[in-house]
Amino acid sequence: MGESKMSNFESFLDSTCARVSLHYPPETCGSYSSAKDEQSQSQAPIELRHFWDAYEDWSTYGVSVPLWIEDTAKLTQYYTPYLSAIQIFTKPKQIADDSSASSSSSSSRTLVAGKSGEVSAECSAQGSDPHRFLTADHLGNLYFQYNETDKPIDRTPLTYMIAELAEKHHGLFSLKTAELSQYSWLSIAWYPIYQIPSMKYWRELSACFLTYHGLTPTIPGALPNDGKAKANVGSSNAKVAVPAFGAVTLDGYNRFWAGAGMLCLARMEKLEEAADSWLETIGFKHSDFDFFRARRPYRPPITSKR
Repeated sequence: MGESKMSNFESFLDSTCARVSLHYPPETCGSYSSAKDEQSQSQAPIELRHFWDAYEDWSTYGVSVPLWIEDTAKLTQYYTPYLSAIQIFTKPKQIADDSSASSSSSSSRTLVAGKSGEVSAECSAQGSDPHRFLTADHLGNLYFQYNETDKPIDRTPLTYMIAELAEKHHGLFSLKTAELSQYSWLSIAWYPIYQIPSMKYWRELSACFLTYHGLTPTIPGALPNDGKAKANVGSSNAKVAVPAFGAVTLDGYNRFWAGAGMLCLARMEKLEEAADSWLETIGFKHSDFDFFRARRPYRPPITSKR
């Protein structure tokens, strides 16, 4: 696709993939002196506050996504992230803070009962090999969950929404990813905030997206043996990428986003299948997911049912 070498959908996924800063204790930075050090650093030293920090600028200004029109003209579209849904499970016997001792917390409107130094990451929340019909013993202790139902125009951008929710649920900032169950996850709704250039492609540029991310990223265990790579991973400015393991689009199943070939379209379908499978696996009825699926004319042949 011209010099971009990727479809517009792939450009969107790449541009909206957060890079979360790692925070190693000073005594371990750049040090892999023992097997114990390697094992401890395979778990990304992240507090949940570090996740939200990665989205702070995007929540304020929007994230720029480079796109191509007719393979030749390049433009920029901006998207704002919004919290769509989240479930945080702590590991068994994990002590919850005083703000959320119950798994059925509720609020007035949205809580539901019930690149320097960057490191590539694997997210534990994967829809490719799910355990069907998980019990509490698998999931862990439900610390917090949220399912947005407001109209997009009434929503608060991601980091501001998290800050509001964290006033009562302090673990949204203080919990460490190492304390979470591998089934902890969030979904982000991405809505365009303005378009460049003209309105000729207004429908294509108005496409919205849902992305799904695990909250327990780990650094791959197989690390290069050279000292430079190790120092990079353990350095104070190292980051870990948190790609989407699932994605759904509204008004994005077309040639503008997928390109002329079938490869990207197949990937879009696979990511939607992964999101659907994930929601089925954990038994979560995601309002935005159902809205997106019900309001677009083209439906990939997804066979799973919730």
